[in-house]
Amino acid sequence: MTETRSAAGPSDLAEIFYAPTEVFERRREGGFWLPLLVLFVASAVIFYATKNVMQPVFDAEWARGAAKMRAQNPSITPEQLEQGKGMAQTFAIVGIFFSTFLGPLIAGVVLWIVCKVFGVRESLTAAITVAVFALFPLIIEGLVNAIQAAFLPEESITSRYSLSLGPARFLGGAASKMHALVGHIDLFTIWSAVLIAIGVRVTGNATRNQAIGVAVVMWVLGALPALLFT
Repeated sequence: MTETRSAAGPSDLAEIFYAPTEVFERRREGGFWLPLLVLFVASAVIFYATKNVMQPVFDAEWARGAAKMRAQNPSITPEQLEQGKGMAQTFAIVGIFFSTFLGPLIAGVVLWIVCKVFGVRESLTAAITVAVFALFPLIIEGLVNAIQAAFLPEESITSRYSLSLGPARFLGGAASKMHALVGHIDLFTIWSAVLIAIGVRVTGNATRNQAIGVAVVMWVLGALPALLFT
């Protein structure tokens, strides 16, 4: 019994993709630091390894942002925009740190609160563990997006949603709030929600309906940043 509830081990990092119930059974008392570190390092490595092939996506997103900045400040010069673009690329690693290191910790706290709302007795450590593992599909998403970007015609990439494995892919045009809303219905966000439901049911002894309710609320909350900043 002690061994099955030990700190997260290397086998969990692979098994979360095909045997999540078993992983969460072993992590009822938490154990998120190793998977959190792996998530962060893997995301950083994928970012730098695929930086060149993903450049069209960055350019499309920057063009949208630049258009918004020109609309808000018509006096901005092309030189200032180009300087801002360079800074955005340089400090992109900061975004990775927030999204794949601090992000899962914050998501775990939010998950813990949502569990309380639904009457699920989930510990904070277990909630963070579930949140961290639920973001592991981001690793696969990064690789899949890079493969797509390498083979798609550059002119077909008009936003990050051009690579979505969901309905937002077919909306076309620059990113919009509609893209952000529909873009949250894709393979990887749904996968993450399913992992949350499984994790909460196992580590928090939640009922099926409680686990689904928590997962749906977390999925909805996950869409808010894109809706607010698009």
